[in-house]
Amino acid sequence: MSKSGERLRRALAPDGRLSLALGLLLLAAILVMLNYIAARHYARGDLTPSGIYSLSDKAKAVLAALSRPLRITVFMVPPDRYRESLYHEVRELCARFAAASPRVAVELIDVDADAARAALLAKRYGITREDLRRGVVVFSSGKRTRHVRARELARYRAGKLVAFRGESALISALLSVTASAERRV
Repeated sequence: MSKSGERLRRALAPDGRLSLALGLLLLAAILVMLNYIAARHYARGDLTPSGIYSLSDKAKAVLAALSRPLRITVFMVPPDRYRESLYHEVRELCARFAAASPRVAVELIDVDADAARAALLAKRYGITREDLRRGVVVFSSGKRTRHVRARELARYRAGKLVAFRGESALISALLSVTASAERRV
């Protein structure tokens, strides 16, 4: 056998470098395909025993029954070491709303970082400076709007967060802007 044939046989042997390289290349291709499939078929899940990251059945039913587009605009400042904020809780809850219904669009506005946009939308929605500073969530659908102030989203005792009541407050606001107008006879 020639020297080039011997080198080729060694390279193709199970313990050869070529088979190792091809195996690694195949593994990388499989991982890329799995990542692509996972990104296209994204699913949210809640593995906590109490289900704190899941929407209630009532909320899911209300969101599934939406017949018109709903816009949720969150005016809050992300928390820092000097102040407490419901930013993360509200952001997560709004993301769950958007995942549950294609008719829900969410916009998060950092009042400090995007002051110009916050001021423009605050004027449009009639939001006070105090509400902007403390945090407010605006629901709008058609010509209807409803503000949910940060103090309506949680219960505090002695300055400490005791209970987050965000889902019920936000579902109530959602219903108030999407419900059909009642006819008076």
